[in-house]
Amino acid sequence: MWAVFIAFVLFMLALDLFVLGGRKAHKVSVKEAALGSLVWVSLALAEKKPDLTKNPVLRFARRHLRIADGDHGEKFTVIKDGVRHFTPLFLVLILIEVTVMGLRALYFLLADVADRFHLLKYGLAMVLTIVGTKMLIVPWYHMPVAASLAVVTVLIGSSVIASLIATCSGSAPRH
Repeated sequence: MWAVFIAFVLFMLALDLFVLGGRKAHKVSVKEAALGSLVWVSLALAEKKPDLTKNPVLRFARRHLRIADGDHGEKFTVIKDGVRHFTPLFLVLILIEVTVMGLRALYFLLADVADRFHLLKYGLAMVLTIVGTKMLIVPWYHMPVAASLAVVTVLIGSSVIASLIATCSGSAPRH
């Protein structure tokens, strides 16, 4: 399933860079964002202890790059027998960069939708508050991934529904 998600993100990145030339932002459709969100949530819910020998990303990287075994602290590369090898930390950096590109696409979707759903900003503010609180209480309590996703879904969903109800009743502010 990770392969599908990574392929989707790389496709969106290639579309942005090669088709649009990287000069203007790619507008993300609701279908694209829904597909990405569906894959992301399903991967998070299916989370279990990883078997690194079966990890497709690590296997792909080992076939195409020189990857050093073990932990090498804060180094992105190490030299073994006079040959430079990438460390697993380098792979983590690359995956984080790919994730940031996906979040960039989601930002443009939310920026476009913000005018239509005027209460969404309050839902997102509550999500950020919950995430910040979750990060602060980690030493004492670990919130399960499914619970975190449920809270985020309820907060964003309820702010969207409240915006739609307010818009239908005519009490929404007009810009």
